[in-house]
Amino acid sequence: MVNYAASAKNTMLGWFKNDISAEERKQLNAFFRVHVNSRNIKQLMLGACYGSVAAITITPLQDIPGLDQTSRMNVPASKKR
Repeated sequence: MVNYAASAKNTMLGWFKNDISAEERKQLNAFFRVHVNSRNIKQLMLGACYGSVAAITITPLQDIPGLDQTSRMNVPASKKR
């Protein structure tokens, strides 16, 4: 089993700040049993990924220091950065 701790569309923090719905926020709060915010999302998500039963967890480099969407390395299907 492989865990991928982000998406090609965004960084983890960028996803949390810009793309997550109110229902998804409620689900995260319930799953982690704490109020999830932009300061703790990285620690909670990476902890869950690395603490899972997956043999491998892949984490984009931008997510380790908790960078936002402006730090993406590429924009798929785009010639611009």
